[in-house]
Amino acid sequence: MNKLVALLMVVAACKGGDKAKSGDHADKGSTKGGCETKAAKPADMITGKTPQIISPLDKLSLGMSRADVEKACPNFFADESDKKKTGTYSTSEIIGKFGEVYAQARLEFVADKLDSVAFSLPPEIADGLTAAWGAPKASTGDKPARAWFDEASGMRAILSPPEYDGRLELEISKYVPLAAFLDPESKAIAWKPQDVLGKQPADLAKTFAQYLKVEKTSAAVKAKTDEMMADMKKEVEAMGIDTTRNANLPEFELPAAPYNDGGNTHVILYTNDDSSVRSYGVWFHTGSITPEYGFPVQGEEIVKKLDELYGAHKVVKETLGDQHVWYDAKRGVRATTRLDKPADVDLTYVRYLPLANLFGAPGAVWGFEKAERPLIGATPDEIVATYGKDYEVKRDDKAQTITMIMPPTDYDGDTSTTRVLMFVRGGKVGEWHMSIPFDNYEPAKAEYEAALLAKFGAPKPAAHDHLIYAKKVDVEYSKYTHELDIEVSK
Repeated sequence: MNKLVALLMVVAACKGGDKAKSGDHADKGSTKGGCETKAAKPADMITGKTPQIISPLDKLSLGMSRADVEKACPNFFADESDKKKTGTYSTSEIIGKFGEVYAQARLEFVADKLDSVAFSLPPEIADGLTAAWGAPKASTGDKPARAWFDEASGMRAILSPPEYDGRLELEISKYVPLAAFLDPESKAIAWKPQDVLGKQPADLAKTFAQYLKVEKTSAAVKAKTDEMMADMKKEVEAMGIDTTRNANLPEFELPAAPYNDGGNTHVILYTNDDSSVRSYGVWFHTGSITPEYGFPVQGEEIVKKLDELYGAHKVVKETLGDQHVWYDAKRGVRATTRLDKPADVDLTYVRYLPLANLFGAPGAVWGFEKAERPLIGATPDEIVATYGKDYEVKRDDKAQTITMIMPPTDYDGDTSTTRVLMFVRGGKVGEWHMSIPFDNYEPAKAEYEAALLAKFGAPKPAAHDHLIYAKKVDVEYSKYTHELDIEVSK
């Protein structure tokens, strides 16, 4: 059941069509004046040719202050309880009647600004909207939802499937085109991968304060929820899982995407051990559970736009299913998603180490190495000083090893890393090892072979299917780990 009808069905039921009870909530508009419809039929409430707030609330505009809304529509604030509401809240009212069916409206406020307007209307409103605004985008489901968009004004209207009594909810709100979320050069949304990845969440909260999530759950409800989850938390912690690691992370919400099932687009952060942002997900969710429907066309539009921006995607095998992957080699950022549910797309951004940057130009120095101080021959102190600012470096003087942890390469998973294990001999690095996968993307092996050939020239075969490049580079395409194992020695 939609929010508007759920909130007002009791009021409507109590009315019973009796307009004589002037003290009733349904009649406060009649006695107080304000936003009430005089339309003879629902279609008469539609005055514009594009998605917009329909009458009798068409004098309102999204973003309007609560004070200005109250001046325009005092009947929505006649009750004392409505007058006391502030911040994020809603207020509802019956605005008219068509035959025996009431027309209702709900005003949603965020930070005391009008965020959306919803109407509950007789089913014939659907034909009126199509006649005025053109053919809508339809969702899946036995009784599909319908959506209209006006990119010029940034207004959208979503007509939900019919409720128990046949009425339809029409919600008008602002949205941002998908391109603004996906294009790293877009100015419409400030949140960009290159400005988020690697940063501390607390710093993001300052930089992107406009996107911090507005808390809609009361302290009392939150405390009760924590109490109910206490036993489960203990069980999880007993398994060795740290439940507090991300407990205090700031939460962010971007503006609404076209088909979003709510007023915002949710962002979820994933952090490294040092709390910096390793990756983050943007949830483009359009699905509704009751009634069940979604807009799978969104998945098609996201794939098309990303293909335009970054070139055709690659399909890489993952444990949970095939992933569509796009590469921004210029910024070292990769976007991935699974399209098993195209109506609900979770797009993940992570830093990656492009293969070209891993292998580098022809010659002994690898792409990730510093020409002034390659790994071979460097002291542990030099490794830390030269590479510690760019990558995580773990030094174990007792074991005489140094591990350098870099972002994943092209075909690694989002949670993977590229690790260079160095062995110290006589106080200096004498050998290092690295492995990268090839089994989850069929052309990967050929790409690695071509890169090694361009860098070192033709290899010489060695025992146990090893290949030797330039006498110091030993590689093996392991049939056991399905990884390219690289060993470089002095």
